[in-house]
Amino acid sequence: ESQEVLFRDHTTGLELRVTARVFDDFPAIEWVAKFKNTGATDTPLLKQIQALDGVFTLPAAKATTLHWALGGVASFDDFAPRTTELKPGAAFALQCRDGRSSSEVLPFFNLEGEGAGVVLAVGWSGKWLAKFDSAQAGTVRVQAGLAHTSLILRPGEEIRTPSMLALFYQGDRWRGQNLLRQFI
Repeated sequence: ESQEVLFRDHTTGLELRVTARVFDDFPAIEWVAKFKNTGATDTPLLKQIQALDGVFTLPAAKATTLHWALGGVASFDDFAPRTTELKPGAAFALQCRDGRSSSEVLPFFNLEGEGAGVVLAVGWSGKWLAKFDSAQAGTVRVQAGLAHTSLILRPGEEIRTPSMLALFYQGDRWRGQNLLRQFI
């Protein structure tokens, strides 16, 4: 089932349209945002556009665990899994290199709490960036999207953000990984 939300700045003509799909057969949601200039003049400068900027709260006594994987760079450890503990006060960032979506890091992340978690994915063929900040145990702010944006839109121009996926699960991280495999 798709849903759409529209925001419009009547002064500049800048329009933001977010289209989201909630799945009946999986505990998942995916979305994409589009910016369009419906005005008669250039938009103000648009910077640091993020397709995801949200807080996830997961059961965790000490830290949330972030599971991620290396990407491909023609090395012996291509696609090797990695784990990072996101302790309170910790900040961690991942991004691909050279404008290729799976160069050095894959765009899939599993935030694991105690008995529950969320798998996140960035759908983009270019350079993306994901930031993870933990303010307290079990609370992680995630920002993900284009690595760099600083642009204006001329009248009639439209851009889109990377698509995002959030797939929620109960149980251990393998439950989340297997749900992602089934979903894809």
